[in-house]
Amino acid sequence: MEHKKEIPTHSSNEINKGSDAKKKGSAGRQGMTEDEEGDINGLAENFIKNFRDRLKIQRDDSMKHYTKIVARGAYHACC
Repeated sequence: MEHKKEIPTHSSNEINKGSDAKKKGSAGRQGMTEDEEGDINGLAENFIKNFRDRLKIQRDDSMKHYTKIVARGAYHACC
């Protein structure tokens, strides 16, 4: 008993229609009020600030860990 599976084919027009629908439905800055843009800009600035703060904390923690390892003599740079 042999089952054949049909592979759907699409014309290039059908594919393009789908991508146009996605573009129209995507959120953009068109139609946004100045307050909404300000809110988004503020959220973005807060996100970036928090990200940089976390990066700095991670870098400091990494450096502390490295100096502890070096102080114990457990770090051997072989290569």
